[in-house]
Amino acid sequence: MSIPTPAKSEPAGLLRALPPGERTLAAVLEHQAAALERKPLLRTTAGETLSYRELREAAASWAAALQDAGIRAGDRVAAVAGSPRQVVELVAGCAWLGAVAVPLDTAIRGAGLAHALRNSGARALLIETEHLDALARVPPPTSLEHVWLLDRARAHRAHGYRCEPLPALEKAIAAGASRPGDAFAIFYEGPATGAAKGVCCPHAQLYWWGIHDAELLEIGPSDVCLTALPMFRAETIASLWSVLLSGATLVCAGRFSAARYWRLAAEHGATRTYLAGAMASTLLAQPRSRDDRRHSVRAALSASVAPELFAAFRTHFDVELRSGYRSTELGRVTARKGAPARPDSLGLPLAEFEVAVVDADDAAQPAGVPGEIVVRPREPFSVTSGYFELPAATAAALRNLWFHTGARAVWQADGSLTLQEAASGLIETPAASIDGEDVERVLHEHPDVAVAAAFGVAVEGGHDEVMAVVVLEAGRDVDETELLLFCRPRLGPPALPRFVELVDSMPRTAKGEIDRDALRRRGVTAATWERELRIRVPHRSAVRDDG
Repeated sequence: MSIPTPAKSEPAGLLRALPPGERTLAAVLEHQAAALERKPLLRTTAGETLSYRELREAAASWAAALQDAGIRAGDRVAAVAGSPRQVVELVAGCAWLGAVAVPLDTAIRGAGLAHALRNSGARALLIETEHLDALARVPPPTSLEHVWLLDRARAHRAHGYRCEPLPALEKAIAAGASRPGDAFAIFYEGPATGAAKGVCCPHAQLYWWGIHDAELLEIGPSDVCLTALPMFRAETIASLWSVLLSGATLVCAGRFSAARYWRLAAEHGATRTYLAGAMASTLLAQPRSRDDRRHSVRAALSASVAPELFAAFRTHFDVELRSGYRSTELGRVTARKGAPARPDSLGLPLAEFEVAVVDADDAAQPAGVPGEIVVRPREPFSVTSGYFELPAATAAALRNLWFHTGARAVWQADGSLTLQEAASGLIETPAASIDGEDVERVLHEHPDVAVAAAFGVAVEGGHDEVMAVVVLEAGRDVDETELLLFCRPRLGPPALPRFVELVDSMPRTAKGEIDRDALRRRGVTAATWERELRIRVPHRSAVRDDG
């Protein structure tokens, strides 16, 4: 069953009416720079400001520097940088030239970085000095011709790489001839290690994602939107598009601080905010403060939340949570405003997408019958063009003219979707989404580890942290501190387990697989070692194998 097409929302600014050929960042930026000139587009809580006109000028200058270095349209340019302004300028410069930005997690390490650089075929890497240790154990890929330091005026050698200072941004060039279907960016999201798939996002996809988020949050030219999400994430780049398309201002915080969030919102005059993962529940878990309602935020875009969480957010903060289904491959597909009748509601599909729930043979399912969410666009180039250099994975996802999300849902009688099962078992920490399999892969590299399982456990503050349960090889006696020291250079800080427990054996399912649900329910015990407290395990746990 696919539901009737909903009515379109009110346009975001005037730019929903842009003809298809102008749905590129360069075209939107030219339009808004001419209209808004010196109005702040981006501010950081560190005091930096970037106007609409300044971003247009920076894009033209970055494009000239990239072109002088031999970068051409279609080439990939990677970045490991935490500065929101520099990431935004670089992404805009790539789009201006027609190159493809590859913004990477600043916590990326080892195999994860090696894979992203090799798979993307990046010809240039821009990196901040503080992140140079990410290059350890990463052989220079053959495609990489330039490594530029964003914050250093002299050449520097690190881990076998010759790093040059960023070329002077003294020239400017006209925008290249990018088309809406051309790749805007490749996102390697989720784990800080391992072989993540590179999601190719066209210009038009980010255009529509920006429109849909702007409409869901009802962003107008007078709004100030606060985000504490890092710029390497696709959803944060989408928030930049939503602000750019609306003529609003985006305020970027250096990091998420639940204790100071509402004070920060008040200091910067925020009227809208973007949340992810466990941020909403973490904010609610803080002690009540007079800052909770001394701000101007009236709506927050968040992950799917239960009705009681929605009500509590309204009661404590006077902020309405809005959400829906979205993914890096698709952008925003459904929208939900207000407290839902069901806690797992994804809301209604947006007019620009056809959505169905299908069985294993891709046959559409009626209301009440669960199946996989599949999606196809009604607007050109408004979803991913595929996984970079992975034709088999692309064909598997884009089969029968539908994009297969891997998420399971059920149609309700009112035409809304309710989620049954997400596409992956990511651990949603406040800092990032962590794939437990990638933590396990690193632990299994240790010669003394026989079996490892990583999963999320709920902690104080209402969010999840990474826990690892490990069985050692017979006769080995490695302790938790040694395991963490082994993991530290191979995992980014968000993925480093906070809790570690050494056990004799693992619980198993009837199929003989590790029963992570049983481990998750068991959670932290008296035998668990905690990284922050540096508590040694007093004895080995007696977890037994059910299989």
